Parts: sequence; structure tokens; C-alpha cells
Amino acid sequence: MAAWAGDTTQWLLITLALASSSGILAVGFVALYARFMELSDPRQAGIDFTLLQCTDALVSMIGGIGSGWIAQHFGYSACFGVAAFLTVVALPVVVLLGRRSPSSVEEIENSLSPRVAAHQL
Repeated sequence: MAAWAGDTTQWLLITLALASSSGILAVGFVALYARFMELSDPRQAGIDFTLLQCTDALVSMIGGIGSGWIAQHFGYSACFGVAAFLTVVALPVVVLLGRRSPSSVEEIENSLSPRVAAHQL
């Protein structure tokens, strides 16, 4: 909106763009890491979360290098086109995987507690 107004300084536009992108990125990280924690097994949560986070970082590095290569050789329009295509392809997979719920809290608590046979009581 500030850019369309026409009378906004370039510094204000840069500040607004950086602040809004940082805010959106922060919200995305909170949602992603909350999902990682939800998917982690409580018996080895540190290992599971670390593996998920490392995989996320690896995919980000591959995506950054790949998009830079595509932009260099085919231009930014091809880069954004490939990104849009991959988003459309990934969306159904994300929806399907998002419907699966992790084990309920009760199941997790039962698996963590020692099991005592009824005849031992």
C-alpha cells in the first residue's frame, strides 16, 4: 500500500518490507517447529527434533542453491515458475500428511509409564 501511494520514501518501503518479511518468517518457524515437536517421540524428542531440523536446513540449502542456478541460467521468471509448480505439487501431499494426527497424549503417557501386570499387584 505504501508503494502504491507514491509519496513514500524508499527507506520506509525497505523498512516495511524487511519488518513484514521477518514477521512472516518468524510465524512460519514457530508453526514448523511446533509441528516438529508434535511429531517427535517423547522418549527421544531431542534426537527426533534435531533430525527434523537438520532435514529442514538441508532442504533449504538445496533449494537456495537450486533456485540460484535456475535464476542464473534461465532467469527469475523460470525460477518463480518452478517454485510455483513445486508448491502446487507439494500442497496435496502436505494436506494428506497434515490430516494424520500423532499419537494421542494418553497413548504416549501409557508408553512411558512402567507396565505392571495385574497379577503382580
